[in-house]
Amino acid sequence: INYLVRKRTGQLSKALKETKKFYLESQKSKQKLHALERMSIVSQISSMFAHEIKQPITNIGYYAGALSMLLEQKPTKDSRAQEIITLQNELQKSTQIVEHVRSLVKKRPKEKKICDLGGVVSNALGQGLYAQAVENNVPKGEFFTLGDAFELEFIVLNFVRNAKSAVKGVVTPHISVSVSEAGAFWKLSVRDNGPKLDQLAFENLGKAIQSSKPDGLGFGLSICNAIAESSGGHLEFERGESSGVIASLFVEKFITKEGGGDDEDNAIINTVGG
Repeated sequence: INYLVRKRTGQLSKALKETKKFYLESQKSKQKLHALERMSIVSQISSMFAHEIKQPITNIGYYAGALSMLLEQKPTKDSRAQEIITLQNELQKSTQIVEHVRSLVKKRPKEKKICDLGGVVSNALGQGLYAQAVENNVPKGEFFTLGDAFELEFIVLNFVRNAKSAVKGVVTPHISVSVSEAGAFWKLSVRDNGPKLDQLAFENLGKAIQSSKPDGLGFGLSICNAIAESSGGHLEFERGESSGVIASLFVEKFITKEGGGDDEDNAIINTVGG
């Protein structure tokens, strides 16, 4: 009887372990399905938004242009009037974003151009108050790749925003951006000194999950990952030695001819689907 009890207990324990394993796998599958459903909804809403918002942005641009012309004809000392010029720059950025979303929805062929990673980082940090808060170690004119500058800026900006969020509670926050060689790739890294992530949180980096931020959707890094892979690159994440995370974007090197300014520097490569 004791032998049979031990045998049945062992079988029951094994069955419980398998049941728990299947349950965990089922939960993971549900999370993935839920994330795909959310991404599908967001994709549809994004395409609708891009379609509907284009006309209002165009109209605002016309009004801003007319006001700028009026200011040129009738100058004023009121400094607030100069904000109209800034408004035009912001409208131009908004138009670029809308057109980019529309091109993704319509699945237009991607147009890859020569991009200077130093310029990409500078433009990304120039948005918001990041230029003063982030140590930029990427000089201009040294690191070139073929890609979409808008998409590369999006990835860098996403890295920096996540880093800013991670160092909020740190006494002496520090964020730095750098580029190093990794074989045939440039490795563009954003490092922070935020708190050390637990294993689960670290493994979920780059996956479409529920965001830990109250105003986040949880798609940021997963979108960045998709963009990087469509351009022939990829993302990697590392833990810092004592704290923080190092988020890295790998992009293929593009070596220009010495002297610059030739036809190769103006090359444009058209590819379908990256």
